[in-house]
Amino acid sequence: MNIVFLRKLSESIQNNDSESYSLLLENYPLTLMCLSSENNSNIFHELSNSRMNEKYILPFLEIAVTNLSAKLSANAIPVLLNSQVTTDEKLSPLHLGILRGKVVITT
Repeated sequence: MNIVFLRKLSESIQNNDSESYSLLLENYPLTLMCLSSENNSNIFHELSNSRMNEKYILPFLEIAVTNLSAKLSANAIPVLLNSQVTTDEKLSPLHLGILRGKVVITT
């Protein structure tokens, strides 16, 4: 079920549809497990790796942080931001943000 959820979040980001993104996060019962894929990639990896310009990522980042802060424990966001994918690169969203020129992810 989380694969479908993550795919919908990813599509919202790709389509620059912050309204759909917000509705998904507001209406889905969020857990750390539902926000991560099998290779440990999560919604912050998606934002860091997106092709969008940094200024367009900010609304998605704000929506994610607001919803995650309201629905999950206080350490959930740092856990997601520091989680490394299980591929050879082993990059966290923070690493990806720097590599892709999306410094807004790191602040």
